[in-house]
Amino acid sequence: MESPLRSKQAHGEPAFLLAVDERTPDVPFTCQESLAELAELATTAGLQVVGSDIQRLAHPVAGSYFGTGKIRTWTTRFQAEGVQVVVVDAELKPSQQRTLEEAWGIKVIDRTTLILDIFARRAKTLEAQLQIELAQLNYLYPRLTRMW
Repeated sequence: MESPLRSKQAHGEPAFLLAVDERTPDVPFTCQESLAELAELATTAGLQVVGSDIQRLAHPVAGSYFGTGKIRTWTTRFQAEGVQVVVVDAELKPSQQRTLEEAWGIKVIDRTTLILDIFARRAKTLEAQLQIELAQLNYLYPRLTRMW
């Protein structure tokens, strides 16, 4: 199975990183630390990180993960900076991913997709490649709903 990012690795697509800061007191790391780790993952996956931003919310918005005002603001910024991929520091629901891709007109991936892509690139043995492909297919399955 072709990895979602594999075909673009050589180009170093401009990527923008986004996160929601829920200010959860029991989390042992800050949103900024998590975003810094996501930047390292994106670089490992062959993306060129051109920026990042955090939206502070009590909890993510059900339909789009981010607030509509921020989505509009980021649309303008992404167009101005030539962003081709947005990486969200969370696991998005398929409907949230579709909503964001439609709003911005660019590819949106989440942390899980990014990590699976990195593992897929580095798997050397046939068994490892099959395990990663199975994990990718299990993750992709709910996202294929209503694609036809």
